[in-house]
Amino acid sequence: MSEVADRFKAYLLLVRKRSSLTVEAYLRELRRL
Repeated sequence: MSEVADRFKAYLLLVRKRSSLTVEAYLRELRRL
């Protein structure tokens, strides 16, 4: 569970720093999980 949480936080930081393109990639990763 902790590994997933770490990835979640890391993606949130990337989303804040980058554009909506990162959001799309993030949603794709969520679907994998």
